[in-house]
Amino acid sequence: MKSKRIIVKIKYLTIINGLPYFQRKYPKALEEHPSLTSALFKRRLKSSLDDELALVAEVKSVNLYFEDYVDTLKAGNASALKEIDIENKARRLLEHEGLTVGMGSSMLEEDKTELESHHYYHNPAFKPLVDHHLLEDELQHPVEKSLEVKVVERALSMLTAPTDPASSSHMLSEAWNHHINETGKDVTSGVGKKEQGIWNKFIGLKGDTRLTQENVNSLLREFALTRAKDGLKADSISRQLTTIITAIKDFCEEKDLNINVVRPKMPKSADKSKAIRAPLSHTAQIQLVTNLHKEPEWKELFILLALNTGSNPKELLDLTSDSFDFKNKPPRVLISPEGKVKTEARERVVPLVYKPERIKELIGKGALTTLTSKSPDNASQQITQVVKKAQPRTTAYSLRHTLRHNADSAGIDPNIQAQLGGWEAKRAGLNAHMFRYGKGGADYEERLKPLSEALTKCLAHLPT
Repeated sequence: MKSKRIIVKIKYLTIINGLPYFQRKYPKALEEHPSLTSALFKRRLKSSLDDELALVAEVKSVNLYFEDYVDTLKAGNASALKEIDIENKARRLLEHEGLTVGMGSSMLEEDKTELESHHYYHNPAFKPLVDHHLLEDELQHPVEKSLEVKVVERALSMLTAPTDPASSSHMLSEAWNHHINETGKDVTSGVGKKEQGIWNKFIGLKGDTRLTQENVNSLLREFALTRAKDGLKADSISRQLTTIITAIKDFCEEKDLNINVVRPKMPKSADKSKAIRAPLSHTAQIQLVTNLHKEPEWKELFILLALNTGSNPKELLDLTSDSFDFKNKPPRVLISPEGKVKTEARERVVPLVYKPERIKELIGKGALTTLTSKSPDNASQQITQVVKKAQPRTTAYSLRHTLRHNADSAGIDPNIQAQLGGWEAKRAGLNAHMFRYGKGGADYEERLKPLSEALTKCLAHLPT
């Protein structure tokens, strides 16, 4: 009964097979847009039907995304949309007549003329164009062409026009939609929302337009220049370009488009200085762990794990109870058990030498469940507030740099550092296979021993 009341109260919420969905019609003005495969925008909601407040908030968030998306499509190049629509209709007309695009492109000019004349005068499919020309001759002035006439005229020209391998009948927005569907990213929150914002800035330069070699590469250059003027550092611009380029390249490969997506040169005006990511000093670390009892248990677990492993927030949020082995000595944790990591180097087994019993206790009390229920952005923001109390101008990510700082301070061999923090793929040591199938093996334990000894030395300054 409760779900039925919710459906009435929350606009755009519908229930499909007992699951909540956001559903809304696209405006009629976008009916012919090639990016849209349906008249409805539909998205599965994460919130439970029993949590009305969460549903309301999520529907509101998805609706804001929907309206931004519609605005982006409406801002597209209208002339490009009309041209592509005519081109697609012309291509279908040729296919229906058993003809192909560019079939006469390699002919001699007189043979091309004969091919066009034959279909113009004798193929019934091209009669609307003939009738249009006869009407103009009769009236002795130009007559506005109907859509049907434009399609037939385009089809006739496509018979002998050479195809452009660096062009397509797709829009840029189609590439992004393909990327979102393939990756399954939630563009209303977290990383997905951030990447959607990057794409919106890119597409907003000229509006949605045809996917061609010229358009793609000129827009990428303009995007880099615009972001540099906005004050972004070169590294940030490069990461944003990667998001855009990845989506376009994947789509071009999927559709077998002969378009070479070229990463533009970094503008000379871009700030190429490196951001300084300060670690926590030994004094700040001591203050941080001394005051952990004042924090919620999931935050305590986060910080203890980060100090032991140098993991970033995303890695810690991917942990499960199966990521831990408390039966062997020393206890250990597998970072990214499902391989959800930035590089292969990040997948690693790390011994837990600092307060392992407290970590086990916190997991048993449900702190890991609470931690992994957070979004990366939310967890990072909350942990940043905690570490700033110990040392201003630091963030949650500073805990990762703190492991490197502690290792350098303790004189730990760089190879061991790499295995602890996963900084170099070639130096990566114990991996998921060893964790799952090598527990107790002599080789496994022997390789874990130097990591344990090094980490104990790294964290010797912390209070027990």
